[in-house]
Amino acid sequence: MNKTVVALMAFIVFLSSLTVAQEYSIDKISSDLLKGANAIVRKKHIHFEVKDEKTAIKKETIAVTVFKKDEQQYGKQVLWYGKFREIEEFKGKLFDSQGKLIRELSKKEISDYSAFSDYSLYADTRIKYAELYYDKLPYTIEFFSEIYYDGYINWPTWYSRSNIDPVEHSKFEVVIPKKLSLRYWCNQDSVNPTFKSDIYNNYYVWEKFDQLPLTRDAIGEDIEDVATIVMIAPEHFQIEGYKGNMSSWNEFGKWMQRLYNERQVTPKPLLEIVPSLISSATTQREKVAILYQYLQSRTRYVSVQLGIGGWQPFDAAYVHDRGYGDCKALTNYMISLLNIAGIEAYPVLINNGSDRYTLIEQFPSNQFNHVVACVPLETDTIWLECTSQTLAFGRINWSNENRGALMITPEGGVVVKTPTSTHLDNTVCKKINAKIAGRNLEGDALISWNGNKMDNVRPIAIQSSPKEQSQWISAMAGQQGFHIHSYSFDDLENVSGNMNLNFKFTLTTYVTSTGNRMFVNPNIIEKITSVPPEVPERLSPVRYKFPNSTIDTITFSIPADYKIESLPKEISLSASFGNFISKATPKDDFTIEYVRQLDIKDYLIPAENYNEYRNFFMEVAKNDRSQIVLIKK
Repeated sequence: MNKTVVALMAFIVFLSSLTVAQEYSIDKISSDLLKGANAIVRKKHIHFEVKDEKTAIKKETIAVTVFKKDEQQYGKQVLWYGKFREIEEFKGKLFDSQGKLIRELSKKEISDYSAFSDYSLYADTRIKYAELYYDKLPYTIEFFSEIYYDGYINWPTWYSRSNIDPVEHSKFEVVIPKKLSLRYWCNQDSVNPTFKSDIYNNYYVWEKFDQLPLTRDAIGEDIEDVATIVMIAPEHFQIEGYKGNMSSWNEFGKWMQRLYNERQVTPKPLLEIVPSLISSATTQREKVAILYQYLQSRTRYVSVQLGIGGWQPFDAAYVHDRGYGDCKALTNYMISLLNIAGIEAYPVLINNGSDRYTLIEQFPSNQFNHVVACVPLETDTIWLECTSQTLAFGRINWSNENRGALMITPEGGVVVKTPTSTHLDNTVCKKINAKIAGRNLEGDALISWNGNKMDNVRPIAIQSSPKEQSQWISAMAGQQGFHIHSYSFDDLENVSGNMNLNFKFTLTTYVTSTGNRMFVNPNIIEKITSVPPEVPERLSPVRYKFPNSTIDTITFSIPADYKIESLPKEISLSASFGNFISKATPKDDFTIEYVRQLDIKDYLIPAENYNEYRNFFMEVAKNDRSQIVLIKK
């Protein structure tokens, strides 16, 4: 090889290394992305290659330039693996501000441990964890991983961005053999992949450049409203020899039904126990309630995830003998109890929690993380959350309501809608009698909850110690100097549809005085102290877990040597999403009745109504600061 060729090759290698070194230089970042940035995602690339109906490889690179110390969490990387998912490569690199490589992650810096939690008995899932930091800001972290799938039901979902930090380049590339079909869904109709093909494969690419920084005030917690999201799914799939088809909800449900059918083993003791339990019941609903309470009394939730067990429940005998199970197993056990009683019931797959997308109905795929039971009676439909020992019968909690779900029937999957609630279904009503005694308030209170409001309180009433309960009541009041003398919870069996708390209290140093005047804020417990921030443009709706109503009636007894000088101005607000009223009325010379009601009637408030929402709560907060003024006679 002559000297000219050698020199040319050396020069090419030099240019290549220079390019790599400069890739993460901060000098290459546009001024629009740099402006006010605490961190910038330089690269967020996913390459997903499908090999056949059960194997695939995912390669992911993420690189972030960190400008502020409080953004060092980007240096933490967690990868999980298990029976169907192996980590082939896990690498990390650190670069300085000019993109020069500082060092690489060493193997000894990668921790490996079981992914079990307090509520997991055992699982075959493990985690690899690594951290990379540098003491001179700014610096860039790059992580690379390669995952091998041996059996799949879920394919990766791409978010063009995952938080408010700016993103320089985000890309999602999918490679799939021509003999297989790629099904995809995007949350933005105008976004389509670039497509190409060769002899063997089809190639799809989604990408986005220079996504500007956002503010938390503009989007709340809902990055889904501003990110481009692409979901992909197979038509045919296979896990541990179980072949399936998810081209339709019906077909996907047939696959799930097969998994459940294989676990329809009825424990022999239940053939005697169930008839005995329901012998006095006169209606189907009563029978369901008795059997649900039996489930709650003798089982508890424990996650058990081994192999196909991530999707297939353990049989009823397993749960009956051990007294525990995960959501699939407990639901299957409940359905077995009902079947013995001659009552039909079905498992329902659901996406539990507060995710932006609860079910994308037009895109059949595994969008679920939870299972509940549905009991369709002739004149009623009962929903049962089988993992809770405290939920009242027929309650499924806010995290399961108002969403699409997939019912697994003998004929296959059927899309259903879980119940919704109104603000009147989720109330907290407080009736308080308070006596002004010097600077203190002394009194008694009755608080009544129903619906989702009740669901949040029942675990406290049923499972907490007396000390924890007393502390919780004091914390609920949100006032310093709030002392509980005695209390009692009642109606825990939910006979009336409510749960009640009675307590006696003293609120010290609550009343202020100046000269011959006393000042009392009439809103003892439910103060709104902060208001939504002002933003140039709100990008996401304001979301509530559920509509709700708070109704307070507080009766004040004033000292005999004082009289009323002024009361808070009566207020009545009406908005597109709710109402607020507040009124203080003298009942006689020594008694004032204060009534306050706040109704939020919708699950979400559209972004275009944000200013109305902000102005509404500015008025509420202003009102909640108002005072009763008493003057000495």
